[in-house]
Amino acid sequence: MPENFSSDNRISDPGIFKTAVIDIGSNSVRLVVFQGLKRSPDYFYNEKVICKLGLGVKKEGFLNQEGVKMARKAIIRFSHLIIKMKINLTVGVATAAVRHARDGASFLNSLMDDTGISFKVLTGKQEAEYAGRGVLFGWPNAHGLICDIGGLSLEFCEISKGKILNAQSTDLGPLAFGEKVREIAKRKYITKSLSKIEARLVKKNKSVFLVGGAWRALAKIDMELRGYPLKILHEYRMRSIEVQRTARWCLKQSEEEIIKRTGISKTRAYATKHASEIILELIKIFKPDKFFVSSYGLREGILFEKMDKHYRDKDPLIEASLDYEARSARFPGFGIELYDWVLPIFSKITKVEKRLILSACLLHDTIWSAHPDYRSELCVETVTRANMGGVDHTGRLFLGLALAYRYKGGKEISEHPAFKLLRQRDKEKAIVLGKAIRLGALLSGSALGGLKKADIEIIEKYIVLKIDKDSKTLAGGIVKKRLSSLGDALNLVPKLVIEKV
Repeated sequence: MPENFSSDNRISDPGIFKTAVIDIGSNSVRLVVFQGLKRSPDYFYNEKVICKLGLGVKKEGFLNQEGVKMARKAIIRFSHLIIKMKINLTVGVATAAVRHARDGASFLNSLMDDTGISFKVLTGKQEAEYAGRGVLFGWPNAHGLICDIGGLSLEFCEISKGKILNAQSTDLGPLAFGEKVREIAKRKYITKSLSKIEARLVKKNKSVFLVGGAWRALAKIDMELRGYPLKILHEYRMRSIEVQRTARWCLKQSEEEIIKRTGISKTRAYATKHASEIILELIKIFKPDKFFVSSYGLREGILFEKMDKHYRDKDPLIEASLDYEARSARFPGFGIELYDWVLPIFSKITKVEKRLILSACLLHDTIWSAHPDYRSELCVETVTRANMGGVDHTGRLFLGLALAYRYKGGKEISEHPAFKLLRQRDKEKAIVLGKAIRLGALLSGSALGGLKKADIEIIEKYIVLKIDKDSKTLAGGIVKKRLSSLGDALNLVPKLVIEKV
């Protein structure tokens, strides 16, 4: 079994515990409600209001008063929603704008009077650490430099072996610079600030994990310029040379053109141009090789901290797959049996591949209620966009292809441009897995205990399906057909054996 695998009874653990996080940022205030204080929580509710509290804070020293009105109205609304949703735990935090503003404390006190919610003002170091935990939430084995861009600040920390090191904060967010700041002075300030950060780093980090909306917008543009066929931002990867090209393109364009190409807001377009300046200088000073985009950040980091260590240590991909099975499969628990049944036909596989095989087996019956004509397509759509951590784009495509072949129509779907991202050998393994799952599901009806009297194994040039005599009625023509199809995928001769009891 893969490491950190758990066979908890998910049926008896519906994960109804709800955690609300209200994040008062420099650019926006947001309410996120997570359902389940565990490794694969659901995003129960998500609402963001652009307030620009941090606009002018650096120059004037006070929160943007129009933003204060908007933020108060939004947070009062959030407080009523929290009551209606019967939230178990509410966590309120405020970041750079409130941290630096002279009227930050009085603003939070008034919110306490209005809502009864106490907000904690995070230090720059704490903000960086939460961003780091957010990355660990989705990447348990992350190693490198975290770079979290907000409205007023830019946070850094290093991650190594699950630990967060050297957390730091700078005032390099887009709202920290007035529109009239001379570009030469701005660049000099950016260079000076980043050089100070680089000098304090513990390690030479070749990988940078990007957290924050401005980075995601930049990645979205990179996808567009590359013609990348899978429109998923989380775990999107870019080489430094690609980031440089995209950042330079952004700086040459008007905000209107960026909005046109990406569909982002005007505020985000401005932030993206600013982020482009930052990242070009970062590449020059830090000299990283590659960048990873994280959709998880501060809010997920807060949830991660609140989790019991028992859950934090689990594999996020497998936990998510278990939850999907518990909620959506006809016979929750069968996925484990199916995994044990198909595993003998795979030799010399890595731990990563074992995780993917287990995940596919757990997910294989989760869209059974869809119309049969569309199950293959829906499998691919679901697994590539599902809320699952600990799996990269090629891993999602591997799962999608395997599950497409689990149903009729896999061959047609495999021709989609996105599957060009998979290596040929990975495609072949996914197809074998999908056909093996298809055979196992047919033999058992995906029912618990349905595979106890059937075994499959490779013996020399044969793929052998053994069924005991008492269950020979299972071995109909369609079983032989699917065994033959699996044999074709393996380049082996299919052989059905009815064993005596």
